[in-house]
Amino acid sequence: MDIPKASVLLFFPLTLALGLVTRNLLLLFGALPTGGYLLDPSNLINGIFVGHAFEIFAALFGIVSYYTFQVYKMILPVSVDDKTNQKIISGQISKVVIITTWLIVTKVWFFGDSLFDRLQEHTGATCQYPEGLEKLIARNDNYSSCERAGGLWTGGFRASGHLFILTTVLGSLAFEWRSVFVKDPSFSRWGLIPTAIVMAFWILMFWVTSIFFHTVIEKVIGIAIALAFLSILYISKACAYVNIN
Repeated sequence: MDIPKASVLLFFPLTLALGLVTRNLLLLFGALPTGGYLLDPSNLINGIFVGHAFEIFAALFGIVSYYTFQVYKMILPVSVDDKTNQKIISGQISKVVIITTWLIVTKVWFFGDSLFDRLQEHTGATCQYPEGLEKLIARNDNYSSCERAGGLWTGGFRASGHLFILTTVLGSLAFEWRSVFVKDPSFSRWGLIPTAIVMAFWILMFWVTSIFFHTVIEKVIGIAIALAFLSILYISKACAYVNIN
């Protein structure tokens, strides 16, 4: 069963478009909520499924890798002479390392602030320090120092980190499961259940973010960066050595 790779990528701009249409309809009828459980960044769903997205992704990637070995008739331990086995195992390990490293340097740490934070700093972001602390803090405005001081990091240009992360993890897992389906559409579906549950929550958070948070350009840029990465990793010939099909 063939599943076009383009269909994986198209899901995200189409879902964003649906979110923007929903937002405009809510505005048209004057019913755009400004509060509620899902709109609270500290809600449990956001805290678990976005706050721990990296760890959850790694676990789910392990599950789909197991099924990849199964459907491609991989038998462990691997024979040193079995080049096919070696390619698949090294490919799966390489991909999870590449994806995790990409997420870390863009959103968590890159010799200090992450790449996303550096972009915001260089486009005019400033820290609004708590009242009374401005004169007590050595001014070295960056995201990390602002956060440590309990300040509010505002201004500058920022791509949507939520949509960037969600597009990356959802897209990566979708490409991995596509590879399994293409090889054996009749494989046991039990391993897909935890992935489907988590992906449902991620899609919910994607949709909520596309409706209620960030400007349109911030959302588009966040998704575009993730799609460019996924295209290079899963579609371009540059990374063909880590993919089975």
